[in-house]
Amino acid sequence: MNLLSTVLIALGVLWGLQGFAGELIQERCPPVVGQGKDQPDQVRIEPESVYCLELLGVPEKERARVSGKYFVNKEGKIRLYKVGQIKLGGMAIREAEEAIEDHFKKDGIYPDPRVLLKPDKKR
Repeated sequence: MNLLSTVLIALGVLWGLQGFAGELIQERCPPVVGQGKDQPDQVRIEPESVYCLELLGVPEKERARVSGKYFVNKEGKIRLYKVGQIKLGGMAIREAEEAIEDHFKKDGIYPDPRVLLKPDKKR
């Protein structure tokens, strides 16, 4: 890890945001429900941007733990609960949603998850 990464992570901890490491930002999104599949294919996940993720088809406690705002790090990755880092950079919104769902299924974490993503316009 280089000095700049160390400083950014330290600042993220100080501000209560873990987003600099590609993790869940301790801030909630408005509901994303019904918007994910409507995103045009040309909308791509961009590094160093924030996306709202809504996890459906799982117990409420798990949904609350995973749903929220995620910072996509400069390598195009986010860190998901129980999955670890997953690269989404460059994918269309629907491709990214399916990739996250596939990881949850493949790893036996959730049998039938549904993921909705939306760019966070506030950042």
